[in-house]
Amino acid sequence: MPRLRAIAPLAHTSPCLRYSLCASQVRLAAYEARKAHQLAVLGRQHARMAAQARFISMVSSGEVLLTRVPRADIEARLGTFGFQPEDPGFAAEAATDSQIGPAPVAPAISESEDGGAQPRTKAAPFDYLLRLSLADLTTERVSVLQAKCEAAAEEMRLLAPKTASQMYAEELAELRPKLEAFLNREE
Repeated sequence: MPRLRAIAPLAHTSPCLRYSLCASQVRLAAYEARKAHQLAVLGRQHARMAAQARFISMVSSGEVLLTRVPRADIEARLGTFGFQPEDPGFAAEAATDSQIGPAPVAPAISESEDGGAQPRTKAAPFDYLLRLSLADLTTERVSVLQAKCEAAAEEMRLLAPKTASQMYAEELAELRPKLEAFLNREE
């Protein structure tokens, strides 16, 4: 409703001007919402990759042992190192996407008491770390994750100060040559 009150003073202007101003306000509001969504997604990605990179480094250095140790002990140890039990990407995603509905959970398989496998609807604590494949537990993977973390942080740093008008202007500047090339090709 607050957006409608902002448009109310336009009632005394011409219909063309009123439509143009309303469309502009709606467009800028959509760009603001998109910017907020992009920053949230980048933040979730950054948090998850940083946690995974730190976890892999700790496994590689021997600080965290994964073999011949009960899962409960591993989880307790990860908690003492400051890792979040829930996937930082998933927990934040569920909170920010609540207007669309709950974020889907990939069904994992857990064994029941009778030995049969049954789908598990909620991820176990630290699954985003403990379900990494063995091939991911390498120093090369740490380097890749750190590079991706830095790229996400840089993208957030560049996006945060932009206004909706700047984002719109940049996209128009990027679209114009492509649109002209497309129109010239059709002629």
